[in-house]
Order: sequence, then C-alpha cells, then structure tokens
Amino acid sequence: MTVTMSAPRPRPPAGILVAGDPFGQAVIADWFSRLVLCPLDAAAVRANRSEEMLAFVAGLADELGVPAASRTIIPFLSDQAPEQIERQLGHCYVLLFDGLSGPKAVSLCESAYAGAGGRLFQAPFTEMLALLRALDVSVGGTCREPADHLAIELAALAEATRQGHAALTTPMIRRLSGWVPLVTQAVCRTGLSDFYAVVFTLLDAFVAVLASSSGGDRPNENRKLLSGVSDV
Repeated sequence: MTVTMSAPRPRPPAGILVAGDPFGQAVIADWFSRLVLCPLDAAAVRANRSEEMLAFVAGLADELGVPAASRTIIPFLSDQAPEQIERQLGHCYVLLFDGLSGPKAVSLCESAYAGAGGRLFQAPFTEMLALLRALDVSVGGTCREPADHLAIELAALAEATRQGHAALTTPMIRRLSGWVPLVTQAVCRTGLSDFYAVVFTLLDAFVAVLASSSGGDRPNENRKLLSGVSDV
C-alpha cells in the first residue's frame, strides 16, 4: 500500500454502496485518502476536474444523500485555474490541519481523539501499526504521517476491502466511524473552508453508510453542517 497523490481511478458510484460492491467502496476510500493526505496540487486538480471525475463526485454525493456537496466541490474545481486552486487549498490546508490557525486547527490523527489531552502516538497509533502488518503492507516512503493519520486509515480500509479481509475491514469501519464524525464537526465549525467542509461531510456520510451495512448503524448528523460553512 502506498499513500500518494497519484491520479484517481474513478468509477461511477451509482449503486456501489447499496449493492455492497467492494471494489467500488475501495475506490471511494482511496479517493478520500488522497484528498485528506495533503492539499491537491495543480496536477491533482486537473485529474479531479476531468469529466469522469466530476461525474464521480456528483454520483457519490447523490448516493450518499448529500447532493449539496457536489454543488460546492464541482464549481470550485472547475471555475478557476488549477494553479490558483492549488494555492488556495494549500493555504486552507495549512490553516486547518498544520496548526497555523491556533485553537481552530484540526488534527487528522486518531490519537488526538482518544482519551484526554489530545496527545499523538497513543493506542490508535500502535493499533494501526499492527493492522498494517496484518495486511502485509507498509506506507510509502514519501508519506511522513503516523499510522493513525486519517489518510492512512482510509487507505488501509481500501486495501483490506480489496483483499476481501473481512476480519480487518469491519474493525476499520468501526474505528473510522468512532472518530470521523468528530473531525467533520471540527472542520465544519472552523468556517475556514467550504471545500474541506463538504469533503468531510461526504466522508462522514460514506463512513456512516459502511458502518450501517456492517451492522454498526450510526446516524449521520453532520449533513446539516453544510449550511454553516465559509468560502473555499
């Protein structure tokens, strides 16, 4: 497994979640992994604004019951030069996730949401190291994030799904459903970025559907947060 910003490989999502198509679910998890690993550069913006990818976004938003998300993502990716989008997303990502916005900064590591104090490298980190070993995969050398970073957890979910490893897929879904809602709420509350607010709202809806289909029903209450976001 390599967590990178390589070009996405979309598949129209219609029916994927309802039918329980594991290949399609892995594609979706990989797409989210790339979006949260780091800000899209100009090349990644071009890949994500292709006709096929925009159809992927619209179909996914509709299937997840969050059609308003595509009405933010698609114009944002389509209406500006890729280089301009790269600069905007880079600025927003640093503010949101790299700590430059002070108390508004949002951690993308599960350890920050486990126990008191928000410390990194806690139990979720060691648990994810064990899970990666069980999948017989490692993180690519260019990725410097800890094993419990959201991008790596999503990539691990995709890999477990592709391998048909139900004994690891179900715990990964349960793990993500325990803290993705908290990240989504935190991102939406900042008001710093419409783009990341809707990306995380979609992600939360995706995880909620997977949790429900795996027997861990969790109502998705974050869709209403779309009405309270700001401007990128």
